[in-house]
Amino acid sequence: MGQAESMELINQNAVFEQCGNEIRDNVLAGDAVVMFAYGLSGSGKTYTVFGPDAPDVPEAWFKHMEPIEAWGLLPRIAYDIFKLKSDGWSVKMKYFQNVVDIVRDLMDPVGQERVYKNGMRRDQDGFMDIEWCKSVPIKDWKDLTDKFQEANSRKAISPTQFNHQSTRGHCIMVLEVEKPKDENPDMKSKGRLYVCDLAGTEPAADIYYAMYEKKVFDDGTIEHELKGPHPDQKRTKELQEQGKKINLSLSEMAQVSERRGAWFQTPPLLPPSLNFATSPAIRSASPHTLPMPPAYHPAQYPRVTTALLIHTLSQFFLKMAQAYKAGKLVPGKSIPGCNSFFLCRFLKDTLLQSKVFLFCAIRPEVTYAKYTFATLGFAKNASVVQLKPKQASVAASPAERKLMQELADMKAMFEQLAKERDKLKGQVTTNDDGGELNQEQEQQLQTMLAAKQKQIEELMLGGGKAHDLEQQKQEYARRGISLAHFASGTEHPYFCNLDEDSYRSKRYLYVLEKEVTVFGQKGDIQPMSMLIKAFCSARVEEGGEVTMTGGNGDTYVNGSKVAKGATVALQVYDRIIMGGELLMFYWKDHEPPEGAHEFSADEAMAEYQ
Repeated sequence: MGQAESMELINQNAVFEQCGNEIRDNVLAGDAVVMFAYGLSGSGKTYTVFGPDAPDVPEAWFKHMEPIEAWGLLPRIAYDIFKLKSDGWSVKMKYFQNVVDIVRDLMDPVGQERVYKNGMRRDQDGFMDIEWCKSVPIKDWKDLTDKFQEANSRKAISPTQFNHQSTRGHCIMVLEVEKPKDENPDMKSKGRLYVCDLAGTEPAADIYYAMYEKKVFDDGTIEHELKGPHPDQKRTKELQEQGKKINLSLSEMAQVSERRGAWFQTPPLLPPSLNFATSPAIRSASPHTLPMPPAYHPAQYPRVTTALLIHTLSQFFLKMAQAYKAGKLVPGKSIPGCNSFFLCRFLKDTLLQSKVFLFCAIRPEVTYAKYTFATLGFAKNASVVQLKPKQASVAASPAERKLMQELADMKAMFEQLAKERDKLKGQVTTNDDGGELNQEQEQQLQTMLAAKQKQIEELMLGGGKAHDLEQQKQEYARRGISLAHFASGTEHPYFCNLDEDSYRSKRYLYVLEKEVTVFGQKGDIQPMSMLIKAFCSARVEEGGEVTMTGGNGDTYVNGSKVAKGATVALQVYDRIIMGGELLMFYWKDHEPPEGAHEFSADEAMAEYQ
């Protein structure tokens, strides 16, 4: 206990100072860097690499345009990169989630998902890539926060006893930075940052689907109190089946042998009595044994992250360690095996060519002692194989070279005019026309410079990249369906789809733009599940009321069937089932009835059943 109390408290700022600057510089130098967060659900993996990310809390990292104390590593690194970003730079982002045997593209407004082996290929630099997942250009910090918030809302999460928003699959973000090389502007360095927020390591049999009560305090603080298991055992069983696949994928990664070295570091926001990791960071050939923490009540302290940081230059698989010891480990050469699950299949070749930062997060409560020892055992045995990270580069396109040269010429002209202006200021002359002319030339050149910089930025952002999304938008529009990504701000009343899987929920809108909107085959809105003409219809009345009229198909409002020809008035948050579509009614600036709330898909289905 005394040893724990004497340890130094380390916060998010200190973690960044410990390794964040190095990671940022590595990426800007053209290195590939991988950040792993490994540990029990609720131990702070996401908090360490991202910071608070719940959309309903004011301290969520993507709600802030300037750094805050709670920011994790990724926001701090990305913020710095955008502050340094200059002409000719480009930043792109991929963000996807592996759920059991599928991959979901979180950046895609339509929500593509495919079997994980589909489209997984090595790129020209030898790094594994999922070709069909969108690589989205990012303009600036604000653009990153907006795109991340939208993408993160599609992430599969479930409430378990460990965490009210437990990530049910491995999430990987890839931030790619291209910038002209100082020594040769015709070539660009290409740095990559892989942020791997792994699913929880708890054994599948220990998980249950939990119920929480959300509490909001006067100061705005939000707390989720665990109430116990959900009465529907089917949900727990589904989580446990999913957890088995997660455990198998993590155990495949953990086939490690000898511990070669480790850096130990305390995490952010631990109260002094719970600060039981070694501090400051110590390079050691024999890891210290960490004393067990005392009993701890989570409501007493801020969310904690006790992280064991292993700073490696490569890899920690058993087979990689064996190859290294045999002198057969070569960057770019594949390691046989470890192909059974997505995680290893995607990352094993990339990790051989990258700098790797592993964060093993543990929970300090005595209740989770067995998980703590399992996680620390993984960390202790993680191999450190000394390999030099591969630096990638790419040639600037002819268009990029042309624009950059034109920009350089303009800047040279601007500098020359500035010198002439300064020279004139030092001379005594009765003719001011030359000075006024230079000032006018400067203003014109500044305008031209700004236009050229904008042209370069548009080229870096890839103006044609929006074509695919626009094409998807038009394809749905032919059936009268709007993508929520584009139409969520509509002033018209609309129905929004609900799904038990949050990834597929609130993806499509059925906007009621006409006085009468007919649903069904050859109607105004033609969902794929409606093969009957005049399935039902909705009318927007002059007085501001919206009604639903039954037709040739089965239509239900708030669990009650609407007979053919019968009309029911709709109110905000009403639930509608038509054919295979589960929908909720919305209308901007219109209040729901007193006591009404947004139903989840589960609640709406229970009402119907």
